[in-house]
Amino acid sequence: GEAWRQPLAEMQSLNPFHGGGFAVSSTVVRSILLASLILAGSRVSGFLMSMSENALNMKGGNAGGSKSGQNGPSGRRRNSLTAFRKRLGGGPKETLAPPPGTGIRKDGTNSIWAGKYLVLESIDKNLGLDVGDKRGVFVRTYAKSMFSRREVSLGRMNCDSWMASTRQKLWWMVPSWGASVEELPPECQFLLLRMSPSLDDESKRDEGGEDTYVVLIPMVCGPYRSSLRCGGLEKDQLVTTVESGDAAVLCNQAADMCYIATGSDPYALLSDAFAAISARSATFRVRTQKTLPPTLDLFGWCTWDAFYTDVTGDGIAQGLDSLRSGGTPAKFLIIDDGWQDVRNDDTIWIPPAKTRSPSEQHRRSRHPVTRALDGVKAPVFRAWSMVQDSVEWYYDNKVERAPLESIHLRIWGVLANTVLKKRLLDRSARTMDYTKRLVSARASDRFLSSLSKPDSTLVGAEHSGGSNGFRNFLRACKDQKGLKYIYCWHALLGYWSGVGGEFNAEFGAKSPIQGATDGHGAKPVRVVPSKGILAVEPQLKWDPLLLNRIGMSGMGSHG
Repeated sequence: GEAWRQPLAEMQSLNPFHGGGFAVSSTVVRSILLASLILAGSRVSGFLMSMSENALNMKGGNAGGSKSGQNGPSGRRRNSLTAFRKRLGGGPKETLAPPPGTGIRKDGTNSIWAGKYLVLESIDKNLGLDVGDKRGVFVRTYAKSMFSRREVSLGRMNCDSWMASTRQKLWWMVPSWGASVEELPPECQFLLLRMSPSLDDESKRDEGGEDTYVVLIPMVCGPYRSSLRCGGLEKDQLVTTVESGDAAVLCNQAADMCYIATGSDPYALLSDAFAAISARSATFRVRTQKTLPPTLDLFGWCTWDAFYTDVTGDGIAQGLDSLRSGGTPAKFLIIDDGWQDVRNDDTIWIPPAKTRSPSEQHRRSRHPVTRALDGVKAPVFRAWSMVQDSVEWYYDNKVERAPLESIHLRIWGVLANTVLKKRLLDRSARTMDYTKRLVSARASDRFLSSLSKPDSTLVGAEHSGGSNGFRNFLRACKDQKGLKYIYCWHALLGYWSGVGGEFNAEFGAKSPIQGATDGHGAKPVRVVPSKGILAVEPQLKWDPLLLNRIGMSGMGSHG
């Protein structure tokens, strides 16, 4: 196209109708046009011949089978892109990289490179890169309007294979592996890419090659947190989700939402990457900068697997004795869940256990009134049992494994938050502890009473009751069982459903919970799970923590 644009522009400048100073003859114009067409034709002919030669060369060079991960949609696109570049005479995609370098950089087409490898193609134009160190860059995003949640495309991802840490549930992460972005689960918290094929075999190592790795680490910056997932219209792009978790917390930019770095040694790469993030954010220190806890050199015991929430003082003493007799005395102890003073709200009903003797049960069953009532209740109970069975079948077969946007999930979510809410909370209270709230910072009466059993192997344990009972018990454990450290577990919010109103009434201005002294008692606060965690665990829509709300102390007028 450029072959004729310049002569045409010159002709127009000479044309009197285009503001030129004089006119030219038609013969001159025809001569210039003819020369331009001949020049353009020769270039097109050369281009077509080059395409034919490269196409013939490719037929024998691509017969070696496809690499793992290239048979999917993104793999076919990568192959077609490479073939097209070869037809243009440019060679494989890695030879088209910007000037040589070892770090992460962006070229003029909004693509990100790691050395000679193209990592991310066509990233969002509203992304910026800040150089962090010689290995990596920090990614920032900005928008014209304020947002509390924003999804930003990092473009099409290219790699040989990847390893990731993704959220499996609200509390847990699991490792994942794959070769294409389509295989990446949502809520990815860490992503390591291997750009080159493995160099495990000796033939490749003899060539002096090196593996190339790229790490992408979503970050927490200010009120925002980030995560990675597969997205885009064709589900072929790597997407970063930036969210504050609160519709009222808005901003039009998020600096340092992700860190991207590259290196040949994955272990050194990860160490350097987290050191760079630590230096940038100044919110944490890496392991080499921390003081190691003394318990790392000691053998300890946690009560959870032995007792769950039924932990007792006598059980702790017996467990410590058992470890000592087996030749592995514990030097530190973790008293897990079960020692705190927690309870359900008064609105949650738990039926009392009925304790009747066998003779009383037999007598009541033979009473004529009981028989008459049983005859009336039997059909009702059968009908109600059928309804319950139908609801359970619907949940097990239609709801439990349904994707996030399923109509069954929406229906159950509405039912769980309306007509079924009370029954679900009552059932949760009977089977688990997630509906309970912390009502005192002291140990529970049940746990304290278990510390003063006369047959305990702890000398003086019979005097461990009362307000100082827990302290006396812990001191006896250290003095008589050889413990150096004792820890007590508790949830970050007090207990699973937070704190109850009684907590403030007990401590008043001396409450040990930060913010509990502002005159506003604990109040239940509605929590809303993010879209990302709902994609991983849709059942959170009717989780007891959401149905029961979280008891927060010191929320003031904002709730």
